[in-house]
Amino acid sequence: MPQTIDIQLSGRQLEPRLPALLTSASRSGGAAADPFLPPGYLIPTSAFDVSAGARSATDATADLKHAAADDEIVVLELADGSTFITSAERLRASLQHSRPELLGPNGEILIDRLREDGGAGRNVFTKAVGGLVSKVFTFAVGGAADDPVGEAVKGVAEVGISWAGTKALMWAIESRLEHEAGLYRWVG
Repeated sequence: MPQTIDIQLSGRQLEPRLPALLTSASRSGGAAADPFLPPGYLIPTSAFDVSAGARSATDATADLKHAAADDEIVVLELADGSTFITSAERLRASLQHSRPELLGPNGEILIDRLREDGGAGRNVFTKAVGGLVSKVFTFAVGGAADDPVGEAVKGVAEVGISWAGTKALMWAIESRLEHEAGLYRWVG
């Protein structure tokens, strides 16, 4: 049974949307649809501006909370434009293992405590993330009727990670590509 993981933070709640990383111009009008992220496949559930400016704004809220499903994707967007992407459950498990003080008594993820401890953190990652988190996004995956890989690899769980399973996954991905088989120069 899916459980929820509370994410607590301070700042400004935004209209749910995808982070800039997942809304590139290539997915805008006129361009061919991305075969791996068709429209509607990612469903935004929340967005928050937690930058210093948003936290000090008059409409900022000190006790924002989002109850994320354990498999919901969490994106921490940093001020320099880089992003950290994980699931809510994996983020909580990682913090439980490495920084349990960043979790509340009921396992909630305390983004503000990460920010506060950022300057006095024990490693470079928490120092960087703590001081530079500007936005937090969450979204669910698999909303579109056209699941990019789903039908072709439903049996992979039974097959296991084997040669046959790997071939089935590669077929599912390669069958969606628009180019003939061959070696191509990366553009982008």
